[in-house]
Amino acid sequence: MSSCLFRLALLVACVLSIRCTAAPETEAEAHTAPRDTCASCGIAQPEDPDSGRLNVDFLEAVKRHILSRLQMRERPNITHPVPKAAMVTALRKLHAGKLREDGRVEIPNLDGHPMSNEVLEESSEIISFAEKDDMVTSKSSLFFLISSEGNQNLYVTQATLWLYFKLLPSPVEVRSRRKVTVKVYYQEPVCLV
Repeated sequence: MSSCLFRLALLVACVLSIRCTAAPETEAEAHTAPRDTCASCGIAQPEDPDSGRLNVDFLEAVKRHILSRLQMRERPNITHPVPKAAMVTALRKLHAGKLREDGRVEIPNLDGHPMSNEVLEESSEIISFAEKDDMVTSKSSLFFLISSEGNQNLYVTQATLWLYFKLLPSPVEVRSRRKVTVKVYYQEPVCLV
């Protein structure tokens, strides 16, 4: 019985290895033939339409499911940067909100539950977005400008720096981890009198 199972496993392994190792006739074709990829997600489309049709259908079903969960009918077309006001609103929802049982985010001062006056008098929140410095030659340098509105003296008791970035994969590294170093410097404002 075990030898019969062994022969069956060997036969299945041979069939799979023959099916999975199908390559172009010449090595030049392997390097020059572009592989079709999905424009939105970058996943490579299979060369054999019959064997990969199930994967393509599954991928499209997943995309439709994601769009339906986002209550969208089609893929968003973002041709311009997101306005800073929308980013501030999203950050406030993430930072100050609490999640309701129905899945919505509740923001205390925007959802009809006003904050106490004591908290509003004692503290304030400043949200600043980084800007590129045209004078610095390094492309990775950013700076934040925080203005004191109404010439108020601001005393910072707590600061939170949120970084959202995407590392582009290098050709050598696929699905490997890379170390990222972030340096934060503080510069005293210059008073020109």
